[in-house]
Amino acid sequence: MTGGDHGPAWRTIPALAAGLLATMIGALAVLLLPLRGERRRRAVDAILRTWARFWCLATGARITVDGLERLERSATYVVVSNHTSNLDPMIHLAVFGGGLRILAKRELFRVPLLGPAMRAAGLVEVDRRNADQGSINRGVAEAFAAGSSLLVYPEGTFSYETGMRPFKSGAFMIAIAHGVPILPVTLRGVDTVWPAHRLRIRRAEVHITIGTPLPTRHLTPQDAPALTSVARTAITEALTTPLPNGH
Repeated sequence: MTGGDHGPAWRTIPALAAGLLATMIGALAVLLLPLRGERRRRAVDAILRTWARFWCLATGARITVDGLERLERSATYVVVSNHTSNLDPMIHLAVFGGGLRILAKRELFRVPLLGPAMRAAGLVEVDRRNADQGSINRGVAEAFAAGSSLLVYPEGTFSYETGMRPFKSGAFMIAIAHGVPILPVTLRGVDTVWPAHRLRIRRAEVHITIGTPLPTRHLTPQDAPALTSVARTAITEALTTPLPNGH
C-alpha cells in the first residue's frame, strides 16, 4: 500500500460531481463523433484518456509508474490487474493513454447514456452470470483488430480487504486464443483514494507496477491454468515488493 490518509475526505462531493460531469461530456463526445475507422479510434482513445486523467485529477490520485520500459507501445496485450477501487479503470486508462478497451460487466451497459457510449467506444460487455462467449469473442476480436489492448480484472470483482480473490481463467483463454501476451499490472494505493463500496475520496499516492509480459504464442487452452497462476504470482509478489520511494 502506498500513500495513506491525507486528511478528511472533503473532496468526495466535488470530486464525484466533477467526475460525473466529465463522464456525461465524454459519453456525449463518443456518441456524437462523426469519424470512422482509424480516425475514430484515435479520437475515442483521446476522449478516454482525457476522461480518465480528469477523474485522477479530481480525486487527487498522484500516480507513479514503475516498469514502463517493459511496454512495447506498438504491441497489443491482455492487461490483467488486481481490483480494489471504482477508480481502477481510470488509473489504467490514464497510464496506458486511453488505448485500452475494458471487459466490463453488463450492468454498466444498462445505464442510460453511459451504456450506449461504452458500446460506441468499443468496450466489451460480459454477463458474469451467463457469459455469451460468442459475443465476447466478437468484441475482443474487434478491439485487437483496431490495435487496442484489453483490460480485464480476473478476480471478477473487487479484492477482499485481506488479499486478492482467485483469478478466473477467461482473460487467459482470450490471450491464448488470439496469441496476445498477458501483461500483469499491479495497483497499490487506489483503495486509499477511493475504497471499494464506499463514497469517500481522499488525496493519496497511487503506485502502478507494470510486470514482464507473458507470451502466449504456441500455448493451448490446456496451458491456461498455469498461465493464470504465473500472472497471479507476479501481481502478488509486486504487492509485497518495497516501493522505490520506501513506502
